[in-house]
Amino acid sequence: ESGYASQALDLEHALAHIESRQNEKAMKCKLLFATMLVATIAFGGRELYITQLHDHDTHALDDSDPAGSFGGDFAVDGEGSDKIIEMVKVNGEVGDVVDNSQGEFAEPTVDDELQDNELDTRTGDFVYDIDSEIAEDIEEEESLAELYKDAEEEEEEEDEGYYYYYDDNDESEKNKEEEIVGTISTAFSVLEQVDHDPTSFTQGLSYGSSGKLYETTGLNGQSKVRIINPETFEVEKSIDLDRSFFGEGSAFFKDKDGNARLIEITWQNQQGFIYDAETLEQLDSFQYTTTLPRNEGWGITYNPSFREFIVSDGSSNLYFWDRDTLEEKRSISVTRFDGRRQDQLNELEYMGGLICCNIWHSDEIICVDPDSGKSVREYDMSTLWPAGERGNRENVLNGIAIGDDHVLLTGKRWNRMYKIVFDDWSTLLGRDSVEESAVELVPAINLTGPVPDYFVPLSSEERRAMKDRLTETLMKTRSALKMSASNTENGNEPAPQRTLVLDSQLPKQFMHMHHMKTGGTSVDGLISCALRRQRNLANDTRSVRYSTLSECGSGVKRCMEKLAKDLNSSVVNNVFYRNDENGAALVDPENSFDPADIPDDDRNICSTNDNSVMSYCASLHAVRTFGWKDVDKITVIRNPVDRAWSMYRFTLNRCYHCKEMKDVLKEVVSGVFTSKVNHTRERDYLYDPNDSCAVQMIGHQATNLLSSNGLYNVANDVSFPREQDIVDEAIRNLREQFTWIGLTDRIEESVDSFREIFPFLAENLTEQALNLKEEFEKQGEQVDDELFSLPFNYTDKGCPFGHRNAGKDPACGTEEMDDETIELVHRISNRDVAVYRAAQERFEIQQEVLREFKESLEERWK
Repeated sequence: ESGYASQALDLEHALAHIESRQNEKAMKCKLLFATMLVATIAFGGRELYITQLHDHDTHALDDSDPAGSFGGDFAVDGEGSDKIIEMVKVNGEVGDVVDNSQGEFAEPTVDDELQDNELDTRTGDFVYDIDSEIAEDIEEEESLAELYKDAEEEEEEEDEGYYYYYDDNDESEKNKEEEIVGTISTAFSVLEQVDHDPTSFTQGLSYGSSGKLYETTGLNGQSKVRIINPETFEVEKSIDLDRSFFGEGSAFFKDKDGNARLIEITWQNQQGFIYDAETLEQLDSFQYTTTLPRNEGWGITYNPSFREFIVSDGSSNLYFWDRDTLEEKRSISVTRFDGRRQDQLNELEYMGGLICCNIWHSDEIICVDPDSGKSVREYDMSTLWPAGERGNRENVLNGIAIGDDHVLLTGKRWNRMYKIVFDDWSTLLGRDSVEESAVELVPAINLTGPVPDYFVPLSSEERRAMKDRLTETLMKTRSALKMSASNTENGNEPAPQRTLVLDSQLPKQFMHMHHMKTGGTSVDGLISCALRRQRNLANDTRSVRYSTLSECGSGVKRCMEKLAKDLNSSVVNNVFYRNDENGAALVDPENSFDPADIPDDDRNICSTNDNSVMSYCASLHAVRTFGWKDVDKITVIRNPVDRAWSMYRFTLNRCYHCKEMKDVLKEVVSGVFTSKVNHTRERDYLYDPNDSCAVQMIGHQATNLLSSNGLYNVANDVSFPREQDIVDEAIRNLREQFTWIGLTDRIEESVDSFREIFPFLAENLTEQALNLKEEFEKQGEQVDDELFSLPFNYTDKGCPFGHRNAGKDPACGTEEMDDETIELVHRISNRDVAVYRAAQERFEIQQEVLREFKESLEERWK
């Protein structure tokens, strides 16, 4: 649409980006980009998606393997519109991810219980819009962090299953003005020069808790492990490695029993060793894997807060290993101030909350954020001992160890070591002249008085009315099943979601409202399986359109903005206002409106309007906005204490940085909590809905159940100005807006009851049809189609339900909640306590309805 010149320009830009990241495949990239350009022109496509594999064995994939190819393939759907099929590997399984060519980035997300050790992000994903600037450039750790915050796993539907992924907190937009490219510092001072063995090919350097210095050296036949006296810097003890090993980095640590240990890795043997730090006796050895195909070990350091080792291998990747299992937890890719990836990462030292890295054949030290991989500090050390005075060019700077009052630096075959301080990093060694005072905690509510009780149970009349309504719901399903088994033309069509076979052409059949850490991901897994099965029913010729939309990140916000643009309006604080002739919002009540009140079946913002099934990790007000208000809906509610604990453990590293849970809760309710390291927040008791780390601790489930903008906009105010109103609306919606609900602590029973109301979710459709035939015939009902619309000779492979809410024990921070922490959860998530009690109340009525129905069947049979 914009001409091939602009296409070629952006392709060159993209190619340069990729070449800098994957030099070994540069020629292959060129050939593939040329092919893709031809395909783009041939298909008239507007967008090109460039995708690298998320897989441990990316470089080892055979070129003949289509899943191992670089990039994506163009495809044309049955309606003739262009689509891009991306081959993505997650945990070793290939999935086809299809985008609807509306400019959104499609990416599979991960299960919210996979934690941070399941997804490999060593290669990046880039999305380029050919007739514009780069649409997205999502760096590895950004993508990983966003996946954690969204905390969803969408099991990829084939062909027409759309998956939308959006970043959390929209950092790329909100913080553009805050991102300042740093400059390399030369601000360091030498405190003392001390002696060093000039034969030592230094590969690892670290201080132990007793003050002793540990050094490991390299070269085959010359590799040693040493203890050095920290006062005289003479070697106190030394052992030799077998000449088959080229020694590399090492790090002092204490094991789970508190014993002092030293870990060492080797260059190309993929083998490491654990030593007694006092005697250097080898206690254990282990195997490991890093970046293929080289699979090397270079540097290693230890983070005691997270009880994890951090490992370099000469690439731009850093790997995080669990201290006790030595299993890889996650990885990041390191980038410099200017955004370039930095490889040749060598000896490492974890200090000041950052990972400081030597760079092979460079006199620079860079210190990177362990979450994002982005360089935070960079130092030019070339004046420390100029390279021209060192002799051999291989005598490079390599060795960083942090002491009590200095940082120790040395290099390979250096005859000296330097005690230095970084003049612009005063907090590293606690050298501030005035200690910065902690942020004062001023809770917005009383944390010691009685906890209000906002829950109002159903009256006896209300209870009977709810029971009658739920009974009618069950009967509607039975009626739909009966119609699906009847050959009689009565002019009525059964609601497909209440039968065994969905209608692939009918929009808005069924919706799952998904709260974080409530078992919703497990339910989504069941739904995904059921939808794949529906495609099998049609001999793989049709699939039910299924999409997800997340407010845990900024997906809903972006889609609202698109909807507003389509309606010539603006969104201000989640409210739609008409625009004036200049495109400015007319922010007054008279010009506000609700998009749900505008009938327009052709509008398909974010592919919400024509989908048959949706999973919203979003509030009811968002569900309403996108036209899903009156659809059959299910949700699962969890005990708020259990949910808060699970959320804390799940995001302990990324959100809470190993703080005690009670301290996190106190900061939240004091309006000063921030998930950003080394940042402070101006006291503000109202949190942004996209600040997931904070708002997940503030009555998240009740907030999701709100449908009115006025209440939704004050729901994350921790002074709780309208708490009773919020609870009343949330509970009313829970009771009236959902077809059926479940409880996380009774998840198996919940899924069984969902299957009673929505038979397409049955564990086995073939067996379900047989059971239904028997039931109807025992009631004297005629069954014309004993397969209940299932295809002849269809045999179901089944969709068993598996609950994935295992989580993991925290490696730092709070290991077990005490009474004070539990009380804080009750106070801050008090609205969720009320919602949970209402959910328990409704769930028991649902179970009673099902039980009485089954008893009535048994009576009829007798």
